Amino acid sequence: MSSLRTGAIIPVKTFSRAKTRLGLSPDVTEQICRLMLESVLNAVSQSDVIQKTVLVSKDEDALNIGKKVWGVWNL
Repeated sequence: MSSLRTGAIIPVKTFSRAKTRLGLSPDVTEQICRLMLESVLNAVSQSDVIQKTVLVSKDEDALNIGKKVWGVWNL
């Protein structure tokens, strides 16, 4: 078996600046972004291939979601 490891880098824009073209209220937009991030994190966590994940964001809420969903991360 190969010694190569596979990782995932997940960039997350600040929730308040994301999805602006949807024209939704800021609260709804932030809620959608949270749900989307949680969905991505859950999908990555279930992968048998990905061994390491890095979440990159300026948004403290996004980083906290990463910590909550997976515990300790390379943030």
